[in-house]
Amino acid sequence: MVLFAEVPIKSVRTRLLFSIHLQATPIKRQATSYDVIVVGSGPAGVIIASRLSENSARSVLLIEGGGPSYYVTGGRERPQWLSGTNLSRVDVPGLYSTIYSNPSTALLCQNKIRAYGACTIGGNSAINAGLFFEPPASDFDKYFPTGWKHSDVTPAITRLYQKQPSTNKPSQDGLYYQQSGYNAAKQWLVGNANYTELNINANSRRKTKVFGHPVYDYQNGQRSGPVITYLQQALTRPNFRLQSGTWVQRIVRTGDTATGVVVNVNGATSTISLKPNGRVIVSGGALKSPELLMKSGIGDPAVLTTLAAANQLGSLPSSQWINNTAVGAGLFDNPNTFIEMSAPTIQAYNYVYENPPAADQSLYLTKKSGHYSFAGGSCSFWDTVTHADGTVAGVQGGLGNAGYQAYTDAMTVTMNIYGTSGLKSSGR
Repeated sequence: MVLFAEVPIKSVRTRLLFSIHLQATPIKRQATSYDVIVVGSGPAGVIIASRLSENSARSVLLIEGGGPSYYVTGGRERPQWLSGTNLSRVDVPGLYSTIYSNPSTALLCQNKIRAYGACTIGGNSAINAGLFFEPPASDFDKYFPTGWKHSDVTPAITRLYQKQPSTNKPSQDGLYYQQSGYNAAKQWLVGNANYTELNINANSRRKTKVFGHPVYDYQNGQRSGPVITYLQQALTRPNFRLQSGTWVQRIVRTGDTATGVVVNVNGATSTISLKPNGRVIVSGGALKSPELLMKSGIGDPAVLTTLAAANQLGSLPSSQWINNTAVGAGLFDNPNTFIEMSAPTIQAYNYVYENPPAADQSLYLTKKSGHYSFAGGSCSFWDTVTHADGTVAGVQGGLGNAGYQAYTDAMTVTMNIYGTSGLKSSGR
């Protein structure tokens, strides 16, 4: 989880398209209209919708295609050992990695995207490890435009921490677990490679040769995040509504101004309207947001031509397209690699979905402590690399709780190292 979540709200008008009269089949129009429609309830969507609803005169609708996740949202998918509790699998940090060994049809996007991700309330914050590291000030100052430099967003970062604290000691008994890997990595990095051991978020500006305990967004031994903080507060406001199980098919418009969205709920199609001067905010992530724009007739003309030929744009004529080659371009990811680390002093720990060791179950259920109170990372570290051309790339690493694939003996754990700022793999 990245910390530029709550930011000053800029006054940016989103002009989008697709007129209802272009449809061959009549589409029912819902009676209620809104000042703001936010599409996608991932961290950004939840926070922006919550922030906008702070104005009681502004009606806000947050739309999510998927369904419940955390217990408080109605999520009830969980292993037998959680029966009788107010916990779903999402709430328990130690069940994080089991999303890979015991996949969830209720949480994952399945065939909605050609990538691994969550389509549920909370988005990927409902299935990731809940890591909560603050970027260094230099990232804001180097990569962000005027008005979004570190000094500009510092007040928002302060407000974020007030609502969403971080912790590097998630177990409620105050103890650290799985420390054999931490100690081995510390000997290597601090003892031999001149890294400095420190509290990561308390020293957020330092991201060169630093080492410490992982930082999480957990609260009271459970997964937290915007769904637990921002969303629950927003749901108490009469001008805010969350509508899940609702897939937005396209955005409707008059001219170049958004007037609503066409949605599908359990196979039934309808239109949700904006009030005059209302706005649609697309917050579906790096893949779903450009897809929605393209299916609304906004994007690269070559791509829109292909979509039109596949009958994905309805009867919208090309004269009403908004040609913008930036839509869908510039997609990138950060490269990462796994390194298996083995030593006689390391003791691996394997998380399981059903039937964890009885002592570990009891410790978590009675005290929200122990192995299942965190996602399994024992340490985190950063460094920077200066390339021959003078550019600087950030590198971040972490040590997991067990080995991977063929390397799964009791003395092996996985080190995950990936590029951060200044190091990425890019598409078109």
